[in-house]
Amino acid sequence: MILEILLSSVAGFAFGAAWYMSPIGKVWMKSKIWSDQENPKWRSGAYIGKMYPTSFVLTILVAYVLSVIYRILELSTLSDYLYVTWLLCFGFVITTKFNDMIYTNTPPFYGKRAQLTFIIDAGYNLGLYTILAIALFYI
Repeated sequence: MILEILLSSVAGFAFGAAWYMSPIGKVWMKSKIWSDQENPKWRSGAYIGKMYPTSFVLTILVAYVLSVIYRILELSTLSDYLYVTWLLCFGFVITTKFNDMIYTNTPPFYGKRAQLTFIIDAGYNLGLYTILAIALFYI
């Protein structure tokens, strides 16, 4: 169980790196509430050096929780894994991200910057959860 969680977390983390280092990541950076001028520490190596390990630990936690849920539900097919995963992702993660968009400090909540941030982050989470489900099923 530990090996499958670690390997799936590596796959999920690699997906996140590819997602945010792509042109999508540049759009995301421009759409964020803060800018480099407001927070110059953002691009510093020390700050990023703290972000990545923390993000990886959180990815491990998500993989662990999904693994436990799959075992409790005794899922046996990839379609079952994906169905439950997407249900959890849409039901808890994407709805929370949408709520974050509503309470953004750059009103209106339906503004372009807030919407772009929501769409990119929601897409990342849906992709991450999908990668974790597939990896946990096959490993």
